[in-house]
Amino acid sequence: MNRKGVSKKEDRWFSKAIRLRDRWTCRNCNSRFPEGEGLDCMHIHSRSNLSTRWDPDNAISGCRVCHGYFTSNPIEWFVWLENEVGRDHIDALLIKKNLTVSAPDHIRQDISDHYRLECRRMLKSDTNDLKAYNNEQE
Repeated sequence: MNRKGVSKKEDRWFSKAIRLRDRWTCRNCNSRFPEGEGLDCMHIHSRSNLSTRWDPDNAISGCRVCHGYFTSNPIEWFVWLENEVGRDHIDALLIKKNLTVSAPDHIRQDISDHYRLECRRMLKSDTNDLKAYNNEQE
């Protein structure tokens, strides 16, 4: 499978896992979106950073209105985020973000498979305890 196809698949499963973890609810306005329609996976650090792209600590569910608002208002996003997850969480993510990581296709496929299985596990057990991908565990 080409890189673009794999990337789409792993991003789709990661996004679904985040929204499932957050129980299909916007973390800002608390609006509920059954099965995620209208709910996005908002990344704290840009998806361009491979070291945090598929890290559950770097993602929060947000409705499209809140996601758009925070994208256009980065200062408000940071203030809200600091209140929501705490300064220590943000600082730890900054350290992770600055790591150099590569993601060849076989790793991206592993990421996709991991979050697909996590979605199934969370649905089956009715839990929102999302386990992060760790390529050493596979």
